Amino acid sequence: MCGISAIVSRAGLPFDVLEHLNSTIKHRGPDDEGYFYQNLHQSDFKIFGGADTPSEIYGASYAYTPKLDTSKGTEGVFHIGLGHRRLSIIDTSPAGHNPLSYDNERFWITFNGEIYNYQELRQELKGLGCSFSTQTDTEVILAAYKIWGEKCLDRFMGMWSFVIYDRHTQEVFAARDRYGIKPLYYYVDLNNDVYFASEIKQFTQIPSWKAQVNGEKALHYLIYSTTDHTDETMFSGVFHIPSGCYFKSKVSELSTVISNNKLRWVKWYTPKEDT
Repeated sequence: MCGISAIVSRAGLPFDVLEHLNSTIKHRGPDDEGYFYQNLHQSDFKIFGGADTPSEIYGASYAYTPKLDTSKGTEGVFHIGLGHRRLSIIDTSPAGHNPLSYDNERFWITFNGEIYNYQELRQELKGLGCSFSTQTDTEVILAAYKIWGEKCLDRFMGMWSFVIYDRHTQEVFAARDRYGIKPLYYYVDLNNDVYFASEIKQFTQIPSWKAQVNGEKALHYLIYSTTDHTDETMFSGVFHIPSGCYFKSKVSELSTVISNNKLRWVKWYTPKEDT
């Protein structure tokens, strides 16, 4: 179990907003933490570790591993922010640090889950010209996205929720596994800033968010014991990307894919009926 945080803001937000979201889910990933910040008015990006980032991460040679932690000062404004809390189980090396990048820091991802067939996909992608600097399934996700776009989801076997940012096209891609094993919630504020999170309580760190019960959803639960039959949650204004769905948008077009504080997501997987 890991935890992810992501924010997309057209106007820009202070760095510490993402840090607050991420710190709320320390229990999901006590072994490491990481941050990626992109100001769309600047060509460079910033990456940081945190108080729980192991010292060997800072000394690693990977392009995506940070050299500084957030205590060194993260003053500034970002439009795209990715945060991660890591629970190290199989791969405990610095290579598994997130957010992770691919293709000369073009693609960035914060990822929660596991891709079971990543080794087979890795070999297929090598045959298509992809190269890899790690043995992680996270890097395979980004390579697959580079080659196949959103169609990469059809090739993954596993459980996942992730948010990818493409620095060249300034597009955000967020996706959830076929059966919604890994959570992915979101909240849209009055400025049309979009916050993604592994847990709803992360939104308590947003000044504009107020915990208000979703009366209709609560009624459905009390009468029918249903919970995930819609994309709504028990909290008003908080939604989840449904299982087998994804969301994709350019940052500049974000307002066009938001309606009534909801994102326009796409269903990519529907179980086949037995015949």
